[in-house]
This record gives sequence, structure tokens and C-alpha cells, in this order.
Amino acid sequence: MSYKKLVIKSTAPIEIENVVVLNTEISKTLGQRLEKKLRNSFLKIAENPEGFQFRHKMIRIIWLKKFPYGIYYLFDSDEVYIIAFWSTRADIDSKITHL
Repeated sequence: MSYKKLVIKSTAPIEIENVVVLNTEISKTLGQRLEKKLRNSFLKIAENPEGFQFRHKMIRIIWLKKFPYGIYYLFDSDEVYIIAFWSTRADIDSKITHL
């Protein structure tokens, strides 16, 4: 099943922007690589949202390769909702209970 609409909700846009800016300040190339990994991950989610692991109840996650971050999302019959973008080093379980 493929989705045409991917919606970024909650604090995810801010979280993504902060991480991209931080990585770009370290190295422009690093920031570009992160952005490319994000785009590829969004495409993978849109193409097959059921293909990634459950993290909590209906929340699924895709891990970015080469970066310590995960994209947390939900989906229904016609849309995918990106709800968070967190570091693997964060206390994720306590954050998930607040979604």
C-alpha cells in the first residue's frame, strides 16, 4: 500500500529542523547527508508504512541509517502522520506516553 499524503505533526518539524541545523553547523556535508537520509526515510514510509517496527501501541518507527535518530509515525487509510523525530540516546519511553 502506498500513500500520497505524509503529514508532519506535533513537534516533529521543530525537532527535525533543530537536528538538521545542528548537523549543518558541524559540517555542511553532514547536514546534507542527514537531509538526504530523511527524504529517503519519508519515501520508504510512504511506500510501505506497515513495513517498520512497532514502538508503542500504534506508533511505528524507522531508524535513520548512519545517524542516531528515529522517525516515529502513525498511519490510517489515506495518510501517514510523522509525530516525532528523536535521538536514540533520548529517554523515548517517557516521551511516548505524552503523545
